[in-house]
Amino acid sequence: MAKSEKAPKKAKAPTVKVARLAALTGDSVAAIAMLRELAASGDVAAGASLAELLAFSGEWRELIVHAAALVAQPKAVYAANVFDDMVRLLGRAAVETGDFQGVKAAIEPAWAIARAASLPPNVPRRHETILAALAAYCDRAGQAPHELIRLWDVPSRDRTAGEKAAAYADAVANMLTLRPKLRGDPVGIAKHEFALAVANDQLEEIVRLYPLKEEARSFADACAYARQIASDDPVRAWAAIAAKLAEWYPVDVAQVAPVDPLLVDRAIAPLVDAERCALVLRTPRAGK
Repeated sequence: MAKSEKAPKKAKAPTVKVARLAALTGDSVAAIAMLRELAASGDVAAGASLAELLAFSGEWRELIVHAAALVAQPKAVYAANVFDDMVRLLGRAAVETGDFQGVKAAIEPAWAIARAASLPPNVPRRHETILAALAAYCDRAGQAPHELIRLWDVPSRDRTAGEKAAAYADAVANMLTLRPKLRGDPVGIAKHEFALAVANDQLEEIVRLYPLKEEARSFADACAYARQIASDDPVRAWAAIAAKLAEWYPVDVAQVAPVDPLLVDRAIAPLVDAERCALVLRTPRAGK
């Protein structure tokens, strides 16, 4: 090699931070390529991010490998939401591929680890319970009941519809007394009242309140609203979600797309076809 010639620089390996930023800014093609490389090197958390993008891309068989790897190493991420999302995606992947026993086999290493975990008797065996539910779901080939995850380890007493309505009415009536800082803040009042309606399952109120201050609503608010009107007005339901896509934000750095609820909620998922999945992927989702 002549002295004037320089050896070509070796390409830098992608970093997970760069890959996730590409995903969140709408460059899913670059993000998927980088995350595949990172996952192949053993980065399980990067594999979870990849699984989310693969789900929106319809690559369900490849997703199974990466989602199963994360549920076997849940401590690779810090938020339980990621584990839950991977389990839900595995359930949907079983339906999309028809390979229910393949998914069950894929989670067996994770399930074995969860069964063998040394925990005090009074500590709920959350991962074992959830993976057992997914295995049972696969054994019944996706038949009802469809809910795969109990989100709380210790369920509270279910309130009656009347109790919820009374709690909502009381909270609204005393809102300014309990939260005096909301006085003179119509946007704050609108946000809080809507949150109370959601927390107390006041479905008619969710539908009534959402449009009154739509500009102040969050992505989660839009999904709560869409969930109630999806069967009667799917066009309006999707429009509400689409208008707030850019406001979605992750609770764990491994999350790069709104898997829950867009791909796993029984009311909302039917709205999200391949074209809308592509829209989600190309929409910058910096969050607030």
